[in-house]
Amino acid sequence: MHNIALGGKKLKRFKLVVSLCLSFLCLGLLTFSVYAAITVNFNFASSISFNPEGVYLDVSAQVYRGVTYAELEPVIDDSKNYTLEKTSNYILDDGSPSGSFALDSWTPADVPFLPTQKFIQYRVEITNNSKEDITVIPSDLPSISGVTITEEVSDVLRIAPGVTADYRLNFQLTTSSQVASTQFNMSFDITPTSEIINNQLYSNPKYFTNNGSTLTGITSTYTSANPEILVIPKTINGSTITSIETTSVSGALQFSSATKYLIIDANLTKIGQYAFRGGTSVPVGITLPNTLLEISSSSFAANSSLSGLTTISLPYGVKTVYIGLLTALKRLEIPRTVTTLSIASCLSLTELIIPDSVTNLVSLNMCTGLTSLTIPASVTTIGNKLVQYNTSNLKYIHIDGDRTLTAASNLDMTAMASGSTWVRTDSPYEPTDWTKNVVTEIPTTNNGGYYHQMSAY
Repeated sequence: MHNIALGGKKLKRFKLVVSLCLSFLCLGLLTFSVYAAITVNFNFASSISFNPEGVYLDVSAQVYRGVTYAELEPVIDDSKNYTLEKTSNYILDDGSPSGSFALDSWTPADVPFLPTQKFIQYRVEITNNSKEDITVIPSDLPSISGVTITEEVSDVLRIAPGVTADYRLNFQLTTSSQVASTQFNMSFDITPTSEIINNQLYSNPKYFTNNGSTLTGITSTYTSANPEILVIPKTINGSTITSIETTSVSGALQFSSATKYLIIDANLTKIGQYAFRGGTSVPVGITLPNTLLEISSSSFAANSSLSGLTTISLPYGVKTVYIGLLTALKRLEIPRTVTTLSIASCLSLTELIIPDSVTNLVSLNMCTGLTSLTIPASVTTIGNKLVQYNTSNLKYIHIDGDRTLTAASNLDMTAMASGSTWVRTDSPYEPTDWTKNVVTEIPTTNNGGYYHQMSAY
């Protein structure tokens, strides 16, 4: 049986308990004119507790299973408790949250892998009904022989008021032998983000070097402290930090072995060259500020230390996004403010929705997990060899709408997919005749339709 316990525990929680125990209360003598004096006894016992208000949550959960992470379906069985309906730690008082109570625990039954379904996911959805940001920190991951376990935690590292985010715990069966049933327990510490930001162990300007408004590196003070959570503060050495960048190929942020989570409190507008590169650890969660406008080319380049990052939450407002070599990245939601997009060597990414705000699609090179791709009608410029080396799984590219594309020589299908045969159709279904409508280049105009790659079928 797999147990997940959800609690409203705060990393710093002040609790006042007032005990009121009145085991006997004499109401005195009641005298009536027609009766003799009567003694009346009344017993009353109670205790009163006070929990500080502020952390108000709605929590629900669901078990999923599928052939791949991109094809997960909910596992439905009322007798197995695979679904946790919404539970809350508060009551509504005149329309506003009030009180502080324990959240219900979730105890789903065993979830078996199936011969063709070797992916299982536990998804916990959290809605923040508090008045300030909250941070959710999960307990350590379980370990099961023959099963690869990863988590997607970036979305819940900083949840704004009124926002719903989810935590995902992923299991992939990697052996064909018998896997013994294993029980595990997951718990979550949920606290106001301000408590973490104000904790000097996590947030210390002495951890960083800077050149004015640019954070440029890590100090020995940080490596000695080795914190689990690293916070980039708003100011360092008297300067307001607006960017992370360095000319050193070693990278600006080299994470220590213990750091699992990165919370950027600084009002960054740019993550620049070599910002995340090098180091020895694998941060599993990064939360980016809403002020961010640009993630530059080479910001993640050659970064082995971030190879275990499974998800990134891009803030609404970012316009330029270059991401590369995040080989474990499973999920990336791109906001409808991005105009320039480049993603390369994200091998585990199986689904990508490009919003209709993107006009310049630079690269999707080496994203070998993608099986299909839709280029929205907003895109007018496509980079050279857009999907080169994506030949193993990419079945078709859908160009939405007809419009004029720039740099026709860069749209050579042969160069884009290592010489495979492509056929153009008006539907996403496999062509019935591969000898018709064979294309070697996407036309500059009248280019709408589906381009199917034979080698992927």
